Amino acid sequence: MPRTKLVDKSGAPLAEMGDERARIWNDRLNSANELYDKWSKKYNTEQLEEYYYGKQWDNSSNAHNEYNPYVNNKFFIAIDVKLPSLLFQNPQFVVKPKPTKSEYDEEGSALRAKVRQDMLNFFFSSNITDWGMELDLALLNAQFSYGLIEVLHTSDWIENPEADKPLTKSDVEMGISRDEDVIIKQPKKIPVKERLVLKYIPAKRFRVSTLSHPNLNVRGGPIGNILMCAI
Repeated sequence: MPRTKLVDKSGAPLAEMGDERARIWNDRLNSANELYDKWSKKYNTEQLEEYYYGKQWDNSSNAHNEYNPYVNNKFFIAIDVKLPSLLFQNPQFVVKPKPTKSEYDEEGSALRAKVRQDMLNFFFSSNITDWGMELDLALLNAQFSYGLIEVLHTSDWIENPEADKPLTKSDVEMGISRDEDVIIKQPKKIPVKERLVLKYIPAKRFRVSTLSHPNLNVRGGPIGNILMCAI
């Protein structure tokens, strides 16, 4: 596959212009590409995917004749039977509050967690995200290498008509006592039409740092060290 190069706004390669940061990132990207290619070759990820689509014959020996080999694609059948057991339609999310300091507001935290839980379940139970096809593609990709879904949040922004009016913390959060209530500054712009977008990322277009930790909870884990995500 073609490799991604780092360029500036004019399209000129940064590394050729003497940008030290670009050189470092290019080195990391080249290292990640090299390790990915070794891994992909070892486990025949591209060949397995071709098998799924019926490309199970080497046609180079038949270049000068009209012989067209027939494929009884049992590889496709095996995966096609397996995938329905991995799919799901209505995932249910459970959000639980976690104490972070000694003065923990258990009641208020439980209410905020419930709001977040209801929001997640609403988004994924409606047709807003349309995540079904993206998940299907990721699960199919996982049969040959690994599946990856990117979750994006997007919204439109408008001028806040209440920007100059006073707003207190208790107006936006439940469980705030009178002693804790404070006036907060309203933003100049507010989001509208907030949306969650789920997008399938092919495995061959995704790279992580060679020094990243496999545990996502550890600083420097894979999510914190994405080198390339060419969408």
